Formats: sequence, C-alpha cells, structure tokens
Amino acid sequence: MGRIIAIPKAGKDPRLASSQHPITLLSHITKLFERIMLRRLLRHLTPIQEQFGFRSGLYNAPAGASTTSHGRRAQPGAPHRWSPSRYREGVRPSVALRTAVQANRQSDPACVYTDDSAYLASTRRADLAAAKLQRVLDLLPDWLDRWRVAVNVTKTAALLTGQRRTMPPKLRLRGQEVEWQTRVRYLGVQTDRSMHMAAQEEHVTHQSRAAWSMLRPVLRSRLPLRTKVALYKGYIRSRLTYAAPAWYALCSASQRKKIQAQQNITLRTIVEAGRYVINDVFARDLCIETVEEFIQRLLAGCSTSLIR
Repeated sequence: MGRIIAIPKAGKDPRLASSQHPITLLSHITKLFERIMLRRLLRHLTPIQEQFGFRSGLYNAPAGASTTSHGRRAQPGAPHRWSPSRYREGVRPSVALRTAVQANRQSDPACVYTDDSAYLASTRRADLAAAKLQRVLDLLPDWLDRWRVAVNVTKTAALLTGQRRTMPPKLRLRGQEVEWQTRVRYLGVQTDRSMHMAAQEEHVTHQSRAAWSMLRPVLRSRLPLRTKVALYKGYIRSRLTYAAPAWYALCSASQRKKIQAQQNITLRTIVEAGRYVINDVFARDLCIETVEEFIQRLLAGCSTSLIR
C-alpha cells in the first residue's frame, strides 16, 4: 500500500481538492512488486505508441522538441504516425493546440505526454490550419465519452505562430471557445508566437536565479568544492537547462549569453573569485563545461533515444 500526500499547487486555493497534487509514496517492497508485475505484463501487452510519457529511455525533451521544431521549420511525423521522432520540412504559419487529452483520427501529428497533449497543423494559410484543428476538436467528444475522459477546456489554448495580425476564427471544443494565446506552456516550455523562446529564456533564468539566491549561503560556505559543484549541477543547472534540447537552438546569441551568465555567476560564487578572474579560468579548474556544450551532450543523448 502507498501513502498519499497532497501538495498544494502554486497560486491556487488550497481549500479546493483540484488545487492539490496527489503524490503516492510507495515502500521498497511495493516498488519491487510493481516492477516485476510490469515486466511480466509487457510480455503480453503492446505499449501505446502515441503515449510518450513514462516510456523507458525517453523523457520530455524529445516531446517538447517535436512541438517547437514543428512551429519553427519542421513537422513531426512517423515511423509511427503519432510518434514525434521524424521531421520533415514544413511551412509557416502553424497552429499548436494544447489540450488535456490526446487528439487522434487525423493524419496530422499529435504529441502526447501522459495527460498533456499537443495537436499540430501546418499550412500556408492560417484559416486552413485552424480548420484542420477544428475537425479534430469535432471528433474529440466521441472519443472522450467512449473512454470516459474529461477535458478541461479552460486549460486548452491555441497558438498561431508567425507574423499574422488577423487571427482566424476561434476554435470550439464541447461548445466552448478556445482562446488564441500569444504564448502557451507545454511540458514546462514557454512557446510564443515568434518562436524566439524569449519567454522560456526569461523563465529558466528566473528559476535558476531564485535557486542560486537560496543556495548562496551554502555555496559560500566551507563545504568541499566537489559538494558545491554537485549542488550547482543538481539544483541550478537542472533548472537552467530544463528541456533545453527542445528550445535552446531557437534562442538568439544574446539570450544564450544571459543563460551562460547564470552559470558564471554561480561558479564565481563557489570559488569566491575576484572581479579580475576570467570566467573560463575557474570553469576549467572545476571541470565545468559551458551551458551550450552541456546542452549539446544532452541533445546527443536525446537523438539516441529517438533513434531507438
């Protein structure tokens, strides 16, 4: 048996049950039993290919990369028609629809990650892309009713990328309008209309700066350098490079400098370097690669996962 703990959501009314994140804590014996049971079940079951979350050897960066790549220049396709593992050249404008369930029965790609899904369409005209998405939304209610899945329309958002000033008609799901947004958040990645990832860069720098501020007394303490570097990698760099293979390539040179500056500030705090010490010196002494080099290494692992 597991122990369920409710963690309040940020900015939500803690008195409501919907404002809580339920987390189940399992004992080691229960986890071992689940692993054995899953291994035996997989001998007789075929995993759902469109389900991208909780898959062995995969994580959210490939799923996020499929969304950002589609909106910028490419469109995810097959080997499996629901798998975001192959890319082909596309054209703008694109429309990305973020829903709480999977969208299917269409030839256009869908990126499904646990209970968070994105449906993508790309044409030369924004109204045609919106029409393709509307056809999917018209088919969704039957699928939702059959599988007894409830969708939260208030958390559903549509994004039109490009420089279009005239917006197409609003999409409708279960009789409710889906608003066109200037930015959407999918798998923790902030995507805006221009696809320049300015919102995401601002978000990760803010998160890493907040983590650095809380850890600053520890980073300035007499702990061994190895321990301080481990804290940086685990608590600060992880926030700075969250899902970075999906969006870092879309950032401008100035945005990349801001991201790199966060690492330099942290390392300078760790070694208590003077103002005239070059950043490359203590980064080399600590054996810390640049943020871009680290993301390139993540991207290589991400590409290997997609090939598998």
